[in-house]
Amino acid sequence: MKVLLEKNDGTREVISDIPASDEVILRHDLLDPEMWLREGLQGIIASRVELCRRGIYAEAPRLLASLPTIPNNQKVLVELVLAHPDYKDRAARESAERAQRRA
Repeated sequence: MKVLLEKNDGTREVISDIPASDEVILRHDLLDPEMWLREGLQGIIASRVELCRRGIYAEAPRLLASLPTIPNNQKVLVELVLAHPDYKDRAARESAERAQRRA
């Protein structure tokens, strides 16, 4: 059983190749290993998105301090933080930290 990732450019990449012998073993307890895998990935993604969202919420007071009020609408709050010129994603934060250590 191959697990494919479809990239934004439309290409697909095999991210995991579960051997047929392992699939047979999974079927010992699972009625549908593919569904189990799909649901597990969805749960992992949802969990990671929630953790990242909390990190964005933590950035909001610092980045949006100049606003008269911080919006209650979570979608708007996230959009404002991500659009803020001082917002940095993980790669940008790590790059800035490396540059600061070198200085």
